[in-house]
Amino acid sequence: MSKKWLSIQQKIIAIILVLSLFSLMPNVAQAEDQDSLEKQKAIMNEIYELIEYYHLQGVDPDELMQGAIWGMIDTLGDPYTAYFTDEEYQSFTDSLNGSFVGIGVVVEKNEEGIAVQTIIPGSPAEEAGLQVGDLIKSVEGISTEGKTLEQVTDQIKGEEGTSVTMVIQRDKETMTKTITRGDVYLPSVESEMLTKEIGYLRLYAFGERAADEFKQHLEQLKEKGMKKLILDLRDNPGGYLDAALKISKNFIKEGPIVYVKDNIQQEEELAIQGGTDWNSPMVVLINEGTASASEILTGALKDYNKATIVGTNSFGKGVVQSLIRLENGGYLKLTTNEYFTPKKNKMNKIGIKPDIMVEEVDQQLSTAITTLGEKNIFVSAIGSNWIQENNKDYVALRPLVHALGGKIFWNSKSSSLDVVIGKTKMVLTKGKSAGFMIKDGQSFLTLAELTKHLPELKINKKQEILTIYLP
Repeated sequence: MSKKWLSIQQKIIAIILVLSLFSLMPNVAQAEDQDSLEKQKAIMNEIYELIEYYHLQGVDPDELMQGAIWGMIDTLGDPYTAYFTDEEYQSFTDSLNGSFVGIGVVVEKNEEGIAVQTIIPGSPAEEAGLQVGDLIKSVEGISTEGKTLEQVTDQIKGEEGTSVTMVIQRDKETMTKTITRGDVYLPSVESEMLTKEIGYLRLYAFGERAADEFKQHLEQLKEKGMKKLILDLRDNPGGYLDAALKISKNFIKEGPIVYVKDNIQQEEELAIQGGTDWNSPMVVLINEGTASASEILTGALKDYNKATIVGTNSFGKGVVQSLIRLENGGYLKLTTNEYFTPKKNKMNKIGIKPDIMVEEVDQQLSTAITTLGEKNIFVSAIGSNWIQENNKDYVALRPLVHALGGKIFWNSKSSSLDVVIGKTKMVLTKGKSAGFMIKDGQSFLTLAELTKHLPELKINKKQEILTIYLP
């Protein structure tokens, strides 16, 4: 499910940055520059009037002003500064917080038609009883046959409070569902226990609900017996600065979390108090998609020696944007500060270098687990030592057995592959043993058969990564 949430987040979040909300007073221009500024304003007004009255094709005054605004912004060469209308601002903050209006489904097109791929928890679709795998046969009386995915999703979309009627096929049953569109919230956090002691917590973005959700998930992991933590910040593009400060209080008792400097190099310390002094082993996973608020949190955990950082170098977005409400409507998202770690290390265009560099995606999680002292762990990306055929999951036996501390050898007398893991022995013969196959010279066994022989295995499929743990 994690990859789906991540994919949805990336689709609806046009841009997520470290944001602070406060009012800014413009700097007073120097006296010698004031005349020049007034002259430039007069020239701009004159050009505006000439274009409006005399241009051959005619112009929209609003478009002219929008062009002038964006012309000033483009001159900065700053990809993070932007102007929002009130509507665009609302859309931006909704995206930042992972919220939108709809019924709360992700659909896909397969051989059978348009099918429900994912249902967002707490959404109108879940309340209406839709299920993953349901086929959408029609929307508002219009058949989906021959329609593109975009055409169908456009029919499903609509304003809050309005309803949409769909005909659904579930196996051999056909039913009609009328669903009222409403607010849908994507989860900011997911968590689970990977082993008896290792908890895994994935944070997708630093929205307004992220700090509360983070604390809830962390407490739940503790209640389940967590003694070690993996915090996954890979592909987390950031969010609200305040959320990063609040989340840091789960690990740091007090002190500066980040330093910011403005355009005259005036420095400000942003510190916390009343936090928790975390002393348990922790690994933070980062990559080139870890940016902004994610880097602030990672930098603080690194500088306070609270975690080992594993993965690849982070993005390196070390600047802060302020959202300024304009007197005549709209908002300006303006880059106003550069930030530094608690030890005053620069991050902008540099990023954070991990303590343990692991470029292979399918090895990052396993490295985090072994860094925390766990053994008997097998991790593979799909298409590597884990393949899927005929809707079945197959795992490569030799690397699996070695990772779990077992033995595997070819028995020439019985023409079988003998596998020993712990006290369990498997004798596998091609064409005779269920779920066993040899492909491209490598032996594979289905996960279903593997768990029949070893029911104590803990198997987890997250994104496109398979983790198998032998307690």
